Amino acid sequence: MKLLLVEDDASMGLLFERLLTRLGYEVCIEKSAEAAWDRFQYEPFDLVITDWVLAGISGLELCKRLRSLPYGEYIYICVVTARNSKEDLLEVLEAGANDYLAKPLEIPLLEVRIRIAEQQVFHLQQRREARAELSRHQLELEGRVLSRTEELSEMIQALQDEINQRRNAETRLAQTHLQLRALASHLLSIQEEQQKRISREIHDELGQAMTALKLDLAWLLQQLNDQPVLQAKIQKMIPLVSDTISTIQRICAELRPGLLDDLGLEAALEWLVQEFGERTGLVCLLHFEPEELALPMDLSTTLFRICQESLTNIMRHAQAKQVKISLTRVEQTVSLRVQDDGKGISADQINHPHSLGLMGIRERVLPWNGDVTISGQSGQGTTIFVQVSLEEETP
Repeated sequence: MKLLLVEDDASMGLLFERLLTRLGYEVCIEKSAEAAWDRFQYEPFDLVITDWVLAGISGLELCKRLRSLPYGEYIYICVVTARNSKEDLLEVLEAGANDYLAKPLEIPLLEVRIRIAEQQVFHLQQRREARAELSRHQLELEGRVLSRTEELSEMIQALQDEINQRRNAETRLAQTHLQLRALASHLLSIQEEQQKRISREIHDELGQAMTALKLDLAWLLQQLNDQPVLQAKIQKMIPLVSDTISTIQRICAELRPGLLDDLGLEAALEWLVQEFGERTGLVCLLHFEPEELALPMDLSTTLFRICQESLTNIMRHAQAKQVKISLTRVEQTVSLRVQDDGKGISADQINHPHSLGLMGIRERVLPWNGDVTISGQSGQGTTIFVQVSLEEETP
């Protein structure tokens, strides 16, 4: 950081310069307040250290002049003085100084005060940038209003009132929340449509091609009775093709299970639980209340994906033996609970910014303005509880 030192005592100036240079500052020295003021006209500084008593105008007069600049309130000024009476120190502060250093200088104390000054300069710069950004936004908004036709002139005051009201933090927060809900709903809808399309294309194109390849291999096997080496090679290829077909079918189902669109959420969750149990060996219990939930397709997709993500997290991290999933509806309130008996999740893991699985669950509930509660204790498993209201659906 570059600072301006105003000191007419050569030895004191040298002492300051050595100390401040050792602390990492670039020190610019002027021997009079007049020279310092002239320099400020073309080279502003964020931090100024000035002696009180100078030849010509005093350090306090320089302080007052600096405060009169358009950006004067953002300059951190420290006055060096041998006067230590209460009245003198009060005069220093009334002149606009932020701090003072008493002579003779105590080096350890000086270092601490300079570091404090550096922190204050940083905060002043932040405040200055924030005000400039706010002014820029305000000018942009005012420019847009003024660019309207004359027929809208009567609305300018109303728009200005609205701008002022929107500065209220609670209003901005509420607006941002609504925008995030709408954006999350839109992005998830696009994602589901893309996954449905990709699943269909994989099934129709790649799946059919692999099935045709399997049939061709079976036909070749019958035509090569007199070539046992080729027959053995083909017999090894057929199971690989069958496994590939099974993998394609599994990927298509994970991208977008046809059961969800054809038979609804209940059938899709039953398939998901069965497939999870076969793949992991875990006991997975599923309960609906009532048995037919009659939920909108968007919410059914949301709850299915939450269950899918929860089971993936359990498989990767929980070291569980049993999983319980319950889905209930009471009038317009729908509740989903996924509970395992694994090692449990810690508070740090719940709040970790890179917990993408948990973040994905929260993002899926956001369009419904629902609540997500994730809790766990060491050795006692983890519970994910989701509650949404059908009345809170994002349009």
